[in-house]
Amino acid sequence: MEFNKSTLAATMCIVITVGSFGLAFSDVVQITTNAATDNRPAWSPDGSQIAFKSERGGSPDIWVIPSNGGTASQITFELTAETEPTWSPDGTQIAFASDQDGDDNIWTVPAMGGTATQLTTGSFTDAKPSWSPDGNWIAFSSTREGSGNEIWLIPSVGGEPIRLTSTGGTYPTWSPDSGKIAYAGLDGDLWIIASGGGIPEQLTTDPADDARPAWSPQGDWIAFKSERSGNSDIWIIPDEGGTAIQITTDPESDTRPTWSPDGKKIAFASDRLVSWDIWVVDVSEITPVIIQSWGQVKSRF
Repeated sequence: MEFNKSTLAATMCIVITVGSFGLAFSDVVQITTNAATDNRPAWSPDGSQIAFKSERGGSPDIWVIPSNGGTASQITFELTAETEPTWSPDGTQIAFASDQDGDDNIWTVPAMGGTATQLTTGSFTDAKPSWSPDGNWIAFSSTREGSGNEIWLIPSVGGEPIRLTSTGGTYPTWSPDSGKIAYAGLDGDLWIIASGGGIPEQLTTDPADDARPAWSPQGDWIAFKSERSGNSDIWIIPDEGGTAIQITTDPESDTRPTWSPDGKKIAFASDRLVSWDIWVVDVSEITPVIIQSWGQVKSRF
């Protein structure tokens, strides 16, 4: 069959779809089973591991576990709180938040363990780091400059932090091309801003609290935690806005989603079985095809 503009125009009404809305998402797998609190998962760039915060060693530290389950390995060993891991795009480093110097700052450590390096300094609350896919920047939330939480950027090799937002924000997450950052506003909605700065655009407007966004590797979805169902669950929404789809429905709390590199699964933290553990849900049945222009249609053939 020969494809041309006429043929594609005639079939566009068939292929313009966002996904399957009747899915049960029953393929939920528990990854950690320790009685201690396991939380804040982060999927490695190659898909083989999930970093997370755990108190199984007696204090909050960064641990890593195979993404299909198995034996967890401890990465940090401080007596202070180490949390919020995020991987460098080459998988060799993990950035995290820590108060080991007496203040809340951002640090990095080799992914296999080793000596940690302090990235930010000062008596502020620097937290929730997110490594850019191009490897050049780490976004984080901070109370520096005497304000409430705002989104800041710092070169991944260290340097002077740059303030990105001015209306409040936390939990930054990068688009796959590093051109945008989604974050949770202090108003309980999700927002998107260009990583070079600009006017933020509102993504969600639900009266319930939407937080902890995570951009999919393909750039078409943003997963997030929401209480719009009356409970803390995982949802996804097209990155350009639209109808949100509920992914988890357990009566206990599900939060802090992170995508597998192939975009087929989402890991999250849940207390559905007594203690907080890391779980994974298969979302591969969702196959969004969003066609917006002839240029996009043409690129698919």
